[in-house]
Formats: sequence, structure tokens, C-alpha cells
Amino acid sequence: MTIALVYFSDNELHCLEVGYALSALKQVSKKVNLHMITQLNFERIIDLVSNDVVVFCLSYGCSELLYQACKSLKKENADVYNIVCGQIATKLYKTILNENYYVDLVVVGEYETTLYDICKRISLSEDFTNCNGIAYIKDEIICLTPPRCLSEIETIAYPDRDFLDNTRYFHIYGSRGCEANCSFCDRNSLYLNSKKGFRMRGIRDIMVEVDELVERYNCKFIMISDPTFCSSSQSSSRLMELYVELKKRNYWVQFGLNLRAELINNDVIAKLKLLKKVGLGNVFIGIESFNENDLKLFGKKSNLQNVLDCIELLGNNFSLIGDDHYLKVEYGFINFNPYTSFENLQNNLKNFKNNNIYLNPYLISTRLTLNSLTTLTKKVDYDGLFKKKLSEFDLNDLMQFNFEYNFLKPEISEIYELINRFCNKENIINATGLEIIRNRYYHFYGYDKIVQRFDITYLERTSLISDFAYQITSYILDNFNEGDIICNLKTIEQNFFDNYESVNRKMETVSKRALIQLEKIDENIYYKSIF
Repeated sequence: MTIALVYFSDNELHCLEVGYALSALKQVSKKVNLHMITQLNFERIIDLVSNDVVVFCLSYGCSELLYQACKSLKKENADVYNIVCGQIATKLYKTILNENYYVDLVVVGEYETTLYDICKRISLSEDFTNCNGIAYIKDEIICLTPPRCLSEIETIAYPDRDFLDNTRYFHIYGSRGCEANCSFCDRNSLYLNSKKGFRMRGIRDIMVEVDELVERYNCKFIMISDPTFCSSSQSSSRLMELYVELKKRNYWVQFGLNLRAELINNDVIAKLKLLKKVGLGNVFIGIESFNENDLKLFGKKSNLQNVLDCIELLGNNFSLIGDDHYLKVEYGFINFNPYTSFENLQNNLKNFKNNNIYLNPYLISTRLTLNSLTTLTKKVDYDGLFKKKLSEFDLNDLMQFNFEYNFLKPEISEIYELINRFCNKENIINATGLEIIRNRYYHFYGYDKIVQRFDITYLERTSLISDFAYQITSYILDNFNEGDIICNLKTIEQNFFDNYESVNRKMETVSKRALIQLEKIDENIYYKSIF
């Protein structure tokens, strides 16, 4: 039996999910063909997909391509099995089956074991309709089989990554699901039929996968892309175990991870300081808002005091760059949501300033993303803030990444548009990865003149961008009702760009010097410039 695995997006995290599906299918058949389909290559690729079973890993925005692909494959071979899987498939299985007549079945829930089970049965010409964790249509009725028990997490095969071209940067999952249930997050959407979707891998199992990435792909950087790397009950001990395991290795790999605000305490800070010495360079923490009403709306486990305590602890310990590895703390934030008030925006800006957090255009203009997988979507629909009712959405609408919505207060829409316009994100390069370059060079060459110049220029660039974001936002909020403020905003914008271009060139120059030296010893992560 030959199997095709089709996907529609090269998003890095989606490719990780594709890799898990690919590993599962290769346990059934040695003939698994992988294809990425886009609008541009559709006709060429679809001619190559001539298989007994075609599995589609769904991503946002692929509804029309999915329909055309399934239709074309059925036209070519009426006996082909078209199977879809993934988070969107799990959530929208009824709509998919009702509106896409060419889909034979949908995997509902975690898909690795189910895909193996289905394809094994098909290869043996056995009935697959009693396979747990699927939905299909029989006699014009949607049939949903009982949910499949979730796999023991360490029995799930590592994702196949051979299809990822020319990279030394990899994402891994150290867990499945999340113990939190934030209303804007989709991480638990695969586990709708289970109350125990959250499972953590042991550190040693994670390190076996890291060892493989280093040995097989010459991996230099890993992003541990769990919603949070630690659970509430074992944050400090888990971080310590990671440090102990990394310390044993004869390689040095850089990495980043995600934590939650309420987990940050003095014990965790101590472990982060240790981890910094064995490669940790980035910690992402979703604080989301400085308003209690927003935190409740988002279903956050952390309250405002947790957020403030977290920022103070991290700021006191990791805010400076010096003769050491640098740990960048990156905050997730949602400045605008359908219920944002003028007072909310003022309070957010005041707290950014009071807590000495560097701003950037991406952070200050963040707007809540809502789609089929976010639970907050129901409330926004109930309050009539979408452009049309969810009941009027077709499959193409439901599979979009971001549903358009109105703000409850019309003036917020005007403020959002002004901030979006004048922060000018397209002209300000979001050069993520600068800290990785800096730390990598420092690790191999020490604290020399290149590092010193890098640090000075990095802080100059960061401060310039942050001051600009503060100025634009505060001016808009302070003068919103003063009539025509565009002229003054243009002046602030022009003054910023007069300085930004030269500073950014200096940053690019010193980064390239560091990269050239890293290239000489084969320790460069990036094959393309980040500028």
C-alpha cells in the first residue's frame, strides 16, 4: 500500500505536526510520499499524488485547496481514501464531512495512533469504521466512533524531520496539551474528548530527541515550543533536571522555552541562571495584560499580582547585558481585544513604563486572534461583534486563522488603526535572533570587542525602538480627542526613522562580523540573513 501525506503550510510548528504524522505513517508503509500543496504548485503536485490512501494535515486557510485536492484525487481514482487530521479537523469534523463530499473520514483527536490503526486496517482490507477516534458519513448520517485513549506520551515516535531543508534550527514538544485553559489559545483543541490531555515528557526522553537532532542534523538551536515547559507542581525540579542533563553533553546547543507568570519564583530564577550557562537564551512568558478584567476574560491562571511579581523578579536578574551569556525575556501581550477600553490601554502603557519593559511595534499593536479553536470565540459571537454570526460561516470562513471582529467601543478601532499605521511594523525589522548570535559568538570567542560593540549597538537599537513605540502610543492616547493629530505623529515617525536607519545598519554590520567568525568554525545557525 502506498500512502501520501499532504500539507498546505510551511509554518515551523505545523511542520513539526506533519513530522509526527509522517513518522506514524512510515510505521505502516515504506512507501509514504510527502507533498506540500499551494495555489502556485497545485496542478503540478496533484498529478504526483496517486496513492491508495491520502492523509491531509490541515492548517488554517486550506479549505478550498483541500476541496479541490480531494475532488481531483477522487476523479482520478474513485477508490482512494481521503483522510484529514489535525486540530481544525477535530473541531470542525461535522462541517468538513457535510461540506466536502470527497473526504472519506476525519481523525478526531490526537492522530498518530489513529492514523496507524486506520491505514493498517485498510492495508489488510479490514473494516475501519469501528476504529476509535474517527468520524465518517454512512447512509447520509455522520458517525462518530468512541474517542481513542490518549497514547502514553513517551511511546509516540519522534517526528520525522528529513523533509525540512537546510536548517539547524528545530522546534520540539516536551509535552502535549496544557494544564491551563486560556480562552484565546488552541493548544488543548486536540483533546476535546479527554479531561487528561496534558502530558509531560520526561527530561531524559526529551534529551534523547535533542541528541538525535544534534547528531543527525548538526542542530544548533532548539525552541521547546510547549505552551509551558513546566507544570505548576514541578517547575524548579524539572528545570534543574534539564540543566543536569545538558551539563553532561559534550555539545553546546542553544535553546528557548516558554513559562507562565505564576511559576516564576526565586527557585525558578536560580535554575534559569544555571540553564543560561548551558544554552538557554530566550524565555517567553505570556503576561497578556496589566488589567484584571482582561486576565479574567482570557482565562489566565495568573492574576495581576503574579504578573507584576514575575516581571520584577526577571527584571532584577536578567535585564542587563554584560560579560556573560544574555537571557532575553520576551513577554507575550494582547493590547487590543473586542472589549478593550480607553482606560485599559492607558493602564497597559503606564505599566510598561513603570516596569521598564522594552516596547516594540509588534507588542504595542497586538490584537487578539480569534478562530474556530479559541473558546472566547463563542462569547464574541454571542455579543454580536463578528462581521456576521458564526452560524452564517461556511467551511472556508471557519478555517480562517483570524475572524474579523469589531471593538465594543468604536473609538478603540480608531486608536488601533492609528497605532498600527504609525508604528509602521513593515519598516522596522523584527530582527529576532540577535541574542542567539550574540550568545553563540560569546560562547566560542569570549567577551571581545565584537561582543562589546554588539551589546552597545543592541541596546541602542532596542531603546530607540522602544522609545518610539512609547511616544507614538502615548501621544495618540493623550491627544486622541484633539482633532487632527496626524501631522505631529508624522513628525515623531520621521524623527525616529532618521535615527533608526543608521543604528540598524550598525547592528547589521556587527551581526555579520560575528556570523562570519561563527561560519569559520561551522557554528553559524542561520543560512539566511535575519535582516
